[in-house]
Amino acid sequence: KYELEATQIHCPARISEEKMPLEDFMHELEKIDAEMVYDDWMKIIASAIAVFGFAWFYGGTLLDALCSLFVGVVLKMILICVDKIEFSTFFKTLFGGALVTLISICAASIGLCDSLDTLIISVIMLLVPGLAFTNAIRDAVNGDLLSALARMLEAIFVAVAIALGSGVVFWIFG
Repeated sequence: KYELEATQIHCPARISEEKMPLEDFMHELEKIDAEMVYDDWMKIIASAIAVFGFAWFYGGTLLDALCSLFVGVVLKMILICVDKIEFSTFFKTLFGGALVTLISICAASIGLCDSLDTLIISVIMLLVPGLAFTNAIRDAVNGDLLSALARMLEAIFVAVAIALGSGVVFWIFG
């Protein structure tokens, strides 16, 4: 009986099929929220691998991939710190896009990479709202138009923030 109750704790069907008191529902949500998904170092390592792979995918050299790995690690570490301050997603992404572009321009100007475009694009992929866009399409296909619209607007705002952050740095540094 104990094992059965333990498996039902995080079962979403239990919440939707049973009539639960509000206190129990809130307790279940707090349990889900308290679960640790990945620690910060795992996120940094995954980001480093991802940007290294994106640099190769976009036709960069080994030097581009190594430089993007460094810039990606710096970006992820800063974003983790900014997440603890609870910045809004728009401004966090705007800052991230500007930071990536600034570090990439500096790296290219001192010869640490071969292609500035490859470096910026591969690292900016960490900021791209692919999941929000995918979920928006899924919701639209399922007929949840309000949810689809909300998720699509979120993805558009994040894309605009990336473009603004990058564009301002390009405008300043030419």
